[in-house]
Amino acid sequence: MLRLIGLLVVVAVAAYFTKPDEAKMAAAANAKAAEVTEAAAENVDIGGAIGGLVTQASGGVYENFYVVARYSAPNLDSPLVQCWGAFTQTLCNKVGSPE
Repeated sequence: MLRLIGLLVVVAVAAYFTKPDEAKMAAAANAKAAEVTEAAAENVDIGGAIGGLVTQASGGVYENFYVVARYSAPNLDSPLVQCWGAFTQTLCNKVGSPE
């Protein structure tokens, strides 16, 4: 049992020191937003025309949860892209649409 607790402490410390910073999370969010808008612009429907208006996620909110980080862009109230980061890796998903 003590080994398991020790392993969890080591993993938590490693996660704390390897969590992506705000600049890396913002870059990943911008890349995902550009990818989403490019895919929407390829469509010939009204969604593609509206989606092409947003080219970068700017003014996002960075939240630090000690072992992971979350970045919501353009803001936390109505995010277009939300990224989670841990162990120097980021995972971004489209969660909303621009209003």
